[in-house]
Amino acid sequence: MYIKTKIISKTRQVFGQTYYLYDNCSKYILSINFPPSTSSSQPYAHDTIIRTVAGMGGKIAGIRIYRYQNKTEWFYAYLIIRLDNDLIEINISCEDALKIALHEKLPIWVQNKILNSVGIKITKSLLESSLNHPI
Repeated sequence: MYIKTKIISKTRQVFGQTYYLYDNCSKYILSINFPPSTSSSQPYAHDTIIRTVAGMGGKIAGIRIYRYQNKTEWFYAYLIIRLDNDLIEINISCEDALKIALHEKLPIWVQNKILNSVGIKITKSLLESSLNHPI
């Protein structure tokens, strides 16, 4: 089962960038970290993908984050494309998928077991301890 989330923040540091996804229903936050990318004069992959899908007459419907690998701390994603009356899922790097979702304001679905295993459940006691006073 997939849970609809949204990007609530994106931070950039020396060690890379982090996207923060939030599930409003079950109150989970999921952080996804990426190492720094090397700059290049080549076009960005996510921009090329957006233009390619549009050139084919398709529309990007959203992304699905379907797997998390503990050993590498990598997330795996599908790009969901609507072409004619068909939905097509294409395996894509999670970083490019999130960049596309942010740029195109697309829905992001995360598999429930990923949120439960590596997400942070937002509770009243967590907020109180973080703020150092009762709510």
